Amino acid sequence: SPRFTSVWTYVKEVVSGSIGAARSLRTKQYLRAVHWEGGRHHATQNTAQGFCYVADVVFAVNELLSKDIKKVLIIDIDAHHGDGVQEAFYRSDRVFTLSFHMFGPGIYPLCGSLDETGKSNGAGYNLNVPLHPGCGDGLYHHAFRRVVEGVRRCFEPDAVVVVCGADCLLGDPVGELSLSIGCMLQCLSYVRDWNIPTLLL
Repeated sequence: SPRFTSVWTYVKEVVSGSIGAARSLRTKQYLRAVHWEGGRHHATQNTAQGFCYVADVVFAVNELLSKDIKKVLIIDIDAHHGDGVQEAFYRSDRVFTLSFHMFGPGIYPLCGSLDETGKSNGAGYNLNVPLHPGCGDGLYHHAFRRVVEGVRRCFEPDAVVVVCGADCLLGDPVGELSLSIGCMLQCLSYVRDWNIPTLLL
């Protein structure tokens, strides 16, 4: 990730926006919230990577977890695997991390296989859905509905965080899933209809 002079200011603004949005759900001020600059999912506790200087998703989920919100489901629909977020919650049974992403030789960040399912208390609470580049709307929407519904029924989340990376859209120069805006909207509408606290990043 390239350096720039105002990186600390940028990081604070990204994180504070995601925490504030999550807090508005935790305190029941709103049922749904959006932070347009949020969704950074590659950074780890000690490393900036993949153009992510901080994993604001992690801060938002930690803000949500409380006596009323005991379990949070993360659904990551960015074209690339959310490795930083996966690492943060890999040993937790209070957070289920579900990622739909391109996967194959040479595809960043070189992880996100079906074998990565969590460890310790978090064993079985991490699910990756690796997809071929160019999968398109039909396959993606079918996989999304079936997998997400199964996870929802088993995990029974109290809140959901959706990482909405736009690089999955058709024509994006970095992501190659080739999805339409309509497909993304269908996926988001499906989650919206659960009527539980929902954060879009």
